[in-house]
Amino acid sequence: MSRQIGVKRRKQYDTKLLEEAVMLIKNKNISLNKASEIYSIPKATLSYKVNGKLPLLCKSGPRPVLTENEEAKLADWACKMAAIGFGRTRNELLDTVQKILERDQRPNPFKNNRPGKDWYYAFIKRNPIINERTPQQLAKERAVITPQKVELWFSDLKNYIDLDIKDPSLWTDPSRWFNADESGFPLCPKSGKVLAPRGVPSIYNFTSSDKSQVTVLACMSASRHFLKPLIVFPGQRFFYNPLDGFPEAVMGRTATGWMDKELFYTWMKDVFIPHINVSGVKKPALLLVDCHSTHLTLEGAVRDYQLQNIGEYVTKTKFASVFRNAWMKSTTPDVAVKAFKESGLFPFNPSKPLSTVKMQPSSGMEQAWNKELVFLEMFPSVLQQG
Repeated sequence: MSRQIGVKRRKQYDTKLLEEAVMLIKNKNISLNKASEIYSIPKATLSYKVNGKLPLLCKSGPRPVLTENEEAKLADWACKMAAIGFGRTRNELLDTVQKILERDQRPNPFKNNRPGKDWYYAFIKRNPIINERTPQQLAKERAVITPQKVELWFSDLKNYIDLDIKDPSLWTDPSRWFNADESGFPLCPKSGKVLAPRGVPSIYNFTSSDKSQVTVLACMSASRHFLKPLIVFPGQRFFYNPLDGFPEAVMGRTATGWMDKELFYTWMKDVFIPHINVSGVKKPALLLVDCHSTHLTLEGAVRDYQLQNIGEYVTKTKFASVFRNAWMKSTTPDVAVKAFKESGLFPFNPSKPLSTVKMQPSSGMEQAWNKELVFLEMFPSVLQQG
């Protein structure tokens, strides 16, 4: 409250009336004195507006250390860096502003030329095109998949079906298109933000100390059918039934809990081929591996289990029963149809994946390898002095 005592507040004028008065004065339709009298705006204010000494629309508060144009470029730079997979954090943004102020030797009220949280929140408010987000992790192997490589992949697939298989009916039969993908589930998953009392120094999440993981291979067809999931457990011998709670699933085992070549071939021989034979799928059938994920998530199922069983956590012995809930909720016919459609596989549409925002990181990969150049192009004054 003490900060407000004795502070002279700037009078706010109606924007439309102010613009109207300035326009009439500039067009010489009215004198400065007359406009001040009619619109109840001081002559000095109108004079500054008419002569361009002050912008027509002024924002309250101290003058920003960066110009409006510079702030717009800085916000655009942050957006472009996020689009190519190199999003900047709040501290990195403030470091960037500090670098600009130091190299330009620009006067500012900040300690060590580095803005604080008040400036940051004001900057976000002035530039609402950006806000803080939690990014999804994108591995380099996927980030380097350029639009050209995607187009080439679809072209090779089309040539393989048309020239090698020579069966045009495959293009119109969704029951013959299959996609298989694996997902790893750590037995000690990280928890997101939770509700807790204010002021408590530490908040804990009750979980298992087992750092191993279980892998699930899911397979579906474009005709809305899901095969039984293959659940790969770490280890070779078990004194319990790993599939307890989900007997419909198929069990696999490796030393690490990861899928390997031998286990995949076993799955092909014992699960996939028998499935298409029993289902009467016309051959040849097409199986695509690691192409489009079914986006299964176990986090919700784990949280539900712990809520219903306070004091317990998910282990290898309970994994199958907990995973079954996530599987039943995720493997719906609509999920299968949408997965093939959005990936451009069925119906065959090579341009579909190219239009997704997920291609932006690979499209801007050349810029990403030279992040500093992207920054310097935004601020040529820094480039000249650097």
